[in-house]
Amino acid sequence: MAVYDLPLPQFDYFQFGNCHTGSHGAVRWRIEPRTKEEPPAIHAWRWKNGLCFEKREEDCLEADFPLTPEGLESLRGWLLEPGQ
Repeated sequence: MAVYDLPLPQFDYFQFGNCHTGSHGAVRWRIEPRTKEEPPAIHAWRWKNGLCFEKREEDCLEADFPLTPEGLESLRGWLLEPGQ
């Protein structure tokens, strides 16, 4: 799957402080904008146990990205990286 095919909302969705959860195949994710941080960031979790966010593995992958259109594109790529 190409990075641009991931079903993610547009940048302004996150800019307004909305969270997003989704999945593709075995990969699950939660994206949470942190608009009040300096600098503003997008925090993301990625896991593969097939369960909801509250029941994910404790050691699932987490990452922060700048709250910018470029940061969102980097996040898209990170969601598709091989690994956990």
